[in-house]
This record gives sequence, C-alpha cells and structure tokens, in this order.
Amino acid sequence: MLRQERTFWLVFIGFVLLLVVAGLIAAALKGPQQQEFTYMPDESSPEAVVYNAYVAARRHDVQRFLSYFAPDVWGKGQTPPRDFYTMELERGQLEVGTAHITDDSAVVPVTLILSYNRGLFGSEVVVRQAQVTLRRENGRWYITTTLPFVYPQFGEVPIPVVPPGGD
Repeated sequence: MLRQERTFWLVFIGFVLLLVVAGLIAAALKGPQQQEFTYMPDESSPEAVVYNAYVAARRHDVQRFLSYFAPDVWGKGQTPPRDFYTMELERGQLEVGTAHITDDSAVVPVTLILSYNRGLFGSEVVVRQAQVTLRRENGRWYITTTLPFVYPQFGEVPIPVVPPGGD
C-alpha cells in the first residue's frame, strides 16, 4: 500500500511540475503587453502633438485626430477620413523620438516595433521607422504630412446585399 501511495504522489508532483513548466513557456512565448495610449496634457511640443494624434487614431476619435493637422493637409476636394485602420498600432510598441526643430518646422522620428509570435518556432521582431513633419502656426504645432502606421478610411464602405438563395 505504501508503495502505491508513493507512486501516486510522484506522478501527481510530476504532473504539477509539467503544468508549471508549460505555463512558464506559454508566458515566455506571449508577445509584448499592449501599449496603453493616454493623451499627453501639454501639447506645446511637436512630440506631444504627434503622440496625441496617434492616441486619437487609436481611439478612433476622428475630430480630435483631424485637429492635429494643418488645414491644408485635408485640402480642397479631399475628404477627411471617417475612421482609421490601426491594427499595427494595436499589435506593436510605438516610440516617438525627439523632434529636430528648425525655426517653425520640426521633424519627429517615430518607430513602431512589431513582434510576431511564431509559437514554438520562436518569434520575429520587425522595426519600422518613419518621420512626421510639423510646422508651427500662431504658437501651435500642426502635422503637415500623413501619419505613418495609421491608414485612413474614406467614405462609406458598401455592404453587399445578396438576395436570399443568391450567391
């Protein structure tokens, strides 16, 4: 009886250790935690304007997003976006660099670090870099280019209607 009990406990402890190791491996293979996007309260720097534009895009706040752009970016005849595709922002880690300021112009480097989890076959890290240009008007910074890694969605997206029994 003692031998059977000892065997049971050895198997039980082995099983528990196996579960613990599996949990540790799963935690190690999990990608980076999702970045929390909150607005910066002070928008007096080009970096803060760029970062807050990303926050607005991520939150799908179209009006606030458009407020960070110079009026001529969405010029005559061009419709402003109604929403954004931000899948890359949601999957990656965004870094807004230090602005290079010359008079009333600025260039802000941005980096998006994407981690693709390949399960047991490892992971891949992709680093994408871009620049955002701004200009200062009446003491306020405005973005003068499109925002990298944010893809505007224009107009209405038609929903195909298929009649019953149709293909």
